[in-house]
Amino acid sequence: MGQAYFEQLCSANGLIANSSSLNDATGWDYTVEFPNDYSGKKLNHEKNFENIIVKFQVKSTKTNKKSVSIKLTNMQRFVNEPLPSFIIIFKYNNSSIEPQRAYLIHVDDKLIGRTIKRLREADINGVKHLHKKKISITFDESDEIKNISKEDLLKLIKGYTGENVQTYIQNKIRITNTIGYDKLNTKIQFRTSSFNETENMVHALIGLSNSFRVNNTIVSETRFGLEKTINQTETGLINIDKIKANDLKAALIIPNKDGQYVSEIQADIYSLGPIYNSLPDKLKIFRFQTGIINIIYKPKLKTFNFKIDIKSGNKRCIFELYEEVQFVLNSIEFKHIIIEVDAKRIIDSPTTISNVEIGVIINISKLLKQVIKTLNYFNIRNCKMSINELESIGHKMLILSYSISGKADFSFETRLLQSNVDNYKKSPLEYELTALSA
Repeated sequence: MGQAYFEQLCSANGLIANSSSLNDATGWDYTVEFPNDYSGKKLNHEKNFENIIVKFQVKSTKTNKKSVSIKLTNMQRFVNEPLPSFIIIFKYNNSSIEPQRAYLIHVDDKLIGRTIKRLREADINGVKHLHKKKISITFDESDEIKNISKEDLLKLIKGYTGENVQTYIQNKIRITNTIGYDKLNTKIQFRTSSFNETENMVHALIGLSNSFRVNNTIVSETRFGLEKTINQTETGLINIDKIKANDLKAALIIPNKDGQYVSEIQADIYSLGPIYNSLPDKLKIFRFQTGIINIIYKPKLKTFNFKIDIKSGNKRCIFELYEEVQFVLNSIEFKHIIIEVDAKRIIDSPTTISNVEIGVIINISKLLKQVIKTLNYFNIRNCKMSINELESIGHKMLILSYSISGKADFSFETRLLQSNVDNYKKSPLEYELTALSA
């Protein structure tokens, strides 16, 4: 009854209603295609004209209830279908062959959310015969098609989809994939088999390593407040590609013998978050890091380790790198460091750097001075370089710097380098390094 009227309604509106092969005791699925619009508009035949295709389920009722039941599997199909989907409900009295009222229900974000939540509940409860489960769809006057025979069905549907169906599809896919999730929705439970593995885990969580071994791993996901196990293994390896530093920064400060600040730089903070309190004191660690400085602080043991990575391959702004190298030289000279977080002093102690070769640091400082002098001469402010790269081109920088200063006659090589710099100035990338390494 409702299916026949729906086909007539589509035909009267110039729509093509293709019935699916899935017959349902209480409804019928249709794929409805809207024809190309040739109503006097100038068309570009070289471009594909976008047809609007939507999915419909037709429901008929003779009751006064403001709800209908639909199989959960049918709603599952509508939710997973990226095309616009609708439920049209026709209300009949006992004697009429045409409906007295019609209601158009859009499968929107609220209905998508309700359906996905019901599906998750079924998964958690181990429901085997999903096709026997139903979901209630309610409707009211706001969903009513006011004049069934004269209403423009195409206009009604476009009111939900907009003119750009591709945008609608992308938005529906996004909603289907994200609705019901909180910001933190995945939980991993595991055990570590030894103290060493627990230590490896701690190091990975603060960025000192990138993997650790675990046992009895359970991965669960929470959606709509419902937790569901999605993976379970006896043993495994957890890889952590990148750890995000805390939002707060630490101030690393070198004071002189009179307590006056000689040098100060900012450092990233890496902490262990909620697992900190459950760890043994030996593994309660904070990490402070700059480009070449690594400080490991164990507050419960009142110890810290100050290391310098002078062979770092990470590219840094030359001016920032020089500031860090000067900080290291000051720490070698004054042998004292202060660390403050959010204006609170957490370390104020004598220190020594455990792995630094003073002569190497001094040489790097000299090279950086010459590089900065050269960059300033060419008015270059955006130059990034690693220490390895700095050492590889250091002799050229010295030649260029001396030539600029007039201390030596290296005008031929200077002209070549100047030419290279000029050639690369049109590039937004690190042309300085390329030019000076040529």
